[in-house]
Amino acid sequence: MQSHRISLRELSHADLEEFFSYRSDPELLRYQDFILKTNDQLYSFYEEQIKLKINNVGNWK
Repeated sequence: MQSHRISLRELSHADLEEFFSYRSDPELLRYQDFILKTNDQLYSFYEEQIKLKINNVGNWK
């Protein structure tokens, strides 16, 4: 899904380094309860997510 302001797509392996940085930011974590502390947690999360398809009921994580 894409508009002139946002693009939604499935998470890819190429996104992991930036995603880990985003999900480890202390300022951001003030507002979210999902924290990635290790690369193992990151890869485990990614392996779960690649099995899901966006825009399907019950697949929001």
